[in-house]
Amino acid sequence: MYVPRSCFTSPNRSRSRVVDELRAGTSKTQAVGYIYFDYNDPNSFEAENIIRTLLKQLLFNLHAVPDILEKLYDDCIEKGKSADAASLKEQLLLNISKFHTVFLLFDALDEISADRSKDVMVLMSDFGKTGSKIFCTSRINTQRVRAQLGNPVVHEMRANHQDIIRYITTRLDREYDYDQESKQQISDCLTDKVEGK
Repeated sequence: MYVPRSCFTSPNRSRSRVVDELRAGTSKTQAVGYIYFDYNDPNSFEAENIIRTLLKQLLFNLHAVPDILEKLYDDCIEKGKSADAASLKEQLLLNISKFHTVFLLFDALDEISADRSKDVMVLMSDFGKTGSKIFCTSRINTQRVRAQLGNPVVHEMRANHQDIIRYITTRLDREYDYDQESKQQISDCLTDKVEGK
């Protein structure tokens, strides 16, 4: 599934509400992996880093490191080098198969540089072939992006007026010490700006 407007939290949070809700509702036969692509961190969209991050998250759900992965680690220590991306990808795909259902969430596809976009899309396609449930968000909703994702189901999400007011009110109540009149003025001003006034 592809969501053209991000419903995840801000980039300075490590996870989103979507991830938290999925994790809370998963059984022992299910796993959740999550990647946030950060334009300020070009390493976040390198295939090897994506694979390592997802592998680590899935292994956490297994509560044990498979023997073959331990051997790979020991070989790397012995040789003094990191495992190559192909070996890690093989391990990730193998470990995905150990779960009945795997949800992989990729947030902020629009943050990926154009030169890396194709590699990331190929990787996501490979994950999709395992039967994993793929969920992506992006502010960019073009035919090219949809084609690269294999023409997924697209759900456009937009905040409505009440969502915006609730968000602003919650933040003001939790993080700022303003009187009610000031909070109302701030809320009115921000909601007017959202509506283009």
